[in-house]
Parts: sequence; C-alpha cells; structure tokens
Amino acid sequence: MTKERDQLNATLLQRSNEVTRLQSLSKKTCPDGWRMFSFSCYLLITESGPWKKAREDCSNRGGYLVVINDDDEQKFVFALSDKSPWIGLSELVDGTAVSSELKKFWGHGKPHNSHGSEDCAQIGRNHKTWNDNKCDHSFPWICEKAPV
Repeated sequence: MTKERDQLNATLLQRSNEVTRLQSLSKKTCPDGWRMFSFSCYLLITESGPWKKAREDCSNRGGYLVVINDDDEQKFVFALSDKSPWIGLSELVDGTAVSSELKKFWGHGKPHNSHGSEDCAQIGRNHKTWNDNKCDHSFPWICEKAPV
C-alpha cells in the first residue's frame, strides 16, 4: 500500500510540475514575424544559402535550425514553405544517429549520402519527406526558438 501511495504521489508531483510549466509557457509569445506552434516559435527565411549560413543566421536570431520531433511538427514545418528548406539535422553537428522514431521522415532510400558528401538535411517538397543534400548547396531555412 505504501509503495502504491508513493508512486501516486510521484505521479501527482510530475503532473503538477508539467501543469506549472505549461501555464508559464501559455503566457509567452513569439517575436513579430515568427509563428507559434506547440510552444515553439518558427521563422521561415526565404533567402537561400548553405546549411552553415542557415545555422549561423538562426543562432544570430536567438534560435537554431528547426528540429522536428514528431508528426505534427513535421506537418507544420512542411506547410511553412513551398521550397525545400534546410532543417537542423546534420551529420556534422555531433554524429548522433537520428532516433528510430524519426527515421520515418526520411524519403525512400534516404539518407543515402551520395558520393559521401550529403551530410545535411532538408524537407523535400515532392514527397513531404527529409532529403540529405550537400551542405554547400543553397536553400531557404526555418529557424526555431522558445517563446519569450
């Protein structure tokens, strides 16, 4: 009985902390020009540039290249641009493999790292999936940051 009570108390505390976090986030907003989705702010940059420039630009804006974490965010980000924007996924970042849950976003046969030089990722327009591409190619990009 004591063990069950302790588990319930732990769960209650966890839920209470989550409610507090969500309430604080609900009062926050995005800067002008940024769009809110699921407690993050997003900004489409329509100019084109290589992946490193995109990452640097997002950092200068107080954010980072968008990191897609689930189906809803994938749909939202896809709808932001009619181009094929860079996303914050690169083998150059830290060498960490994409989680198995997110592998479903890769296009058929991707990533394939053609000629060993496609180390950055974008959202491909044709199939609404991720595509690996050469980091020095130019594409628009999407920045993400926390609301303020």
